[in-house]
Amino acid sequence: MGKSRKGIIILVILILFVVFLFLKVFDRRINTVHYDIENSRIQEDIKIVYISDLHSTDFGENQRKVIEKLEREEPDLVLLGGDIFDDMEPSHKAVELLDQLKGKYKTYFVSGNHEFNTGRVKEIKEMVREKGIHVLEGETLALEIKNTKIDLSGTDDNLIGESRYKEQLKNAAEQRREEAFSILLTHQPKNIDLFREYHYDLILAGHNHGGQVRIPFLVDGLFSREERFFPKYSGGEYDLEGSKLIIGRGLNRKTYKIRQKYPVPRIFNPPELVVIHLKPDK
Repeated sequence: MGKSRKGIIILVILILFVVFLFLKVFDRRINTVHYDIENSRIQEDIKIVYISDLHSTDFGENQRKVIEKLEREEPDLVLLGGDIFDDMEPSHKAVELLDQLKGKYKTYFVSGNHEFNTGRVKEIKEMVREKGIHVLEGETLALEIKNTKIDLSGTDDNLIGESRYKEQLKNAAEQRREEAFSILLTHQPKNIDLFREYHYDLILAGHNHGGQVRIPFLVDGLFSREERFFPKYSGGEYDLEGSKLIIGRGLNRKTYKIRQKYPVPRIFNPPELVVIHLKPDK
């Protein structure tokens, strides 16, 4: 084989490698992530799909790319963890998602900071209710799914105000049943000390977008709004002294602006659909 031919082959391989690396670094396809939770209160396998931080992102006609992945999972419960709407984007893609869930799945919603930032959070909540989706605002619903008692609690976003947020969390916790598996649905994960007080079996949050930038095997999340660089709780599963905390990395594809002016894309951090398998304790 001549030198020129070898050089061409090496060049092609290098180009393919660079293209592959670029596609992985800025992967915009939805990544479905699965978590298993075992508990003695669970009687039969139950599947939950958790969606957060959509930010009214466009995933095709009628949000086809999200819905196809969701339908494949055949969930017993769909939980919407805030920032489904966005204050800088039109609402129609968020509404399309709600329309696709309407009447098909038991679906529950809590607000995020971007719903509050629109200045019309009450209107958004009413729109969600009109789709037959329950809005949680500091309450606990007693559910029964596959012979399992589940207490689903939910709070508004922290932007409701610190005292009102604490009041909602306390009120929801007081409504729980001792024999039920307890789930807390809340948008921001920064209230770790508060969460520990109430000993939920499972806590679901979002908001941090997976730390925006991830470096495989080295950095799980580079920064968040509250903790700034190297947040402790950026995305994934965490153990809070008996409670399981799962933070979704979100479905949005938006860049994050440091100090509102330096845009940073999601890197090694594709949009994420969370699937949680509740299983009887072995």
